[in-house]
Amino acid sequence: MRAVIVMAADAAGCRPRLGKAAGRFAGRRERATPCRHHRGRSDMDILAAKLIMAVVIFAFGMTGGLLPRMLGQARHGDTLLVLGSGFAGGVFLGAGFIHLLGDSHEYFAEVTAADYPLFLMVGGVGFLLILLIEKVLARAEETDAAGGAHPFILLLVLSLHSFIAGTALGLESNLFAAVVLLVAIVAHKSFAAFALGISFIESGLARRRYLGLLATFSIMTPLGLLLGTALSDALQSDTALELEAIFDGLAGGTFIYVATMDVIGRTFDGQQMRWQKYAAIAAGFGLMAVLAIWS
Repeated sequence: MRAVIVMAADAAGCRPRLGKAAGRFAGRRERATPCRHHRGRSDMDILAAKLIMAVVIFAFGMTGGLLPRMLGQARHGDTLLVLGSGFAGGVFLGAGFIHLLGDSHEYFAEVTAADYPLFLMVGGVGFLLILLIEKVLARAEETDAAGGAHPFILLLVLSLHSFIAGTALGLESNLFAAVVLLVAIVAHKSFAAFALGISFIESGLARRRYLGLLATFSIMTPLGLLLGTALSDALQSDTALELEAIFDGLAGGTFIYVATMDVIGRTFDGQQMRWQKYAAIAAGFGLMAVLAIWS
């Protein structure tokens, strides 16, 4: 019966979407090829959605970076920010483990039959890359500059991570999966921009330079998104799938690094509200786990 459906679909110029479960029974998930008369419209819908995502990510980055000036005198502002940061850490942890590494594993399985956990290796490379920049290279530069370069080092690390995450989002061909990744990116982007804004204030940057550097950070994810989208459209399907597998793995590793080494670690710096902080992190992770049911 399945062969008849596939033959009829091939004659019409399209293939049915069998889904992940059906693909597993078949030995490998078939990558759906949309019908010719639907393909153009579908591509335009995804492109329009990604352009909207780029604007949303930029807006959240700018807003998060300006919050340190606006929330400094707000009642309970510190508590909300700590719990919100923990929630974002949980979102990033879940997105890295469940969505990005999971998708990377799936895409590698489609393009190679190698009996090697490539998705874990690439994810580890992403983790080690950010670790090298933040804990080795950045620490050396910070020592040489007597601490004065810290805001710019933080900007470099966060911008690189943002660009990789944006490229992974741009390469994503499934709209729902892209929305899930967008939630994780926006959740972290806001709090990363907030941390960056605090660093700028502590270093005494002038307002114009503050806004310029904040805009630079905010635009990095949209730039990566546009690059990923362009690569996805320009390359052949197998090559685009390989790139998506690689960038999903890299982004997964960087997401896990930021969640564990930066966000969650700092969330538990103080001894207060330990259960509330844990609940916020678990809620963020749980959200990503639930969304995986439909992605």
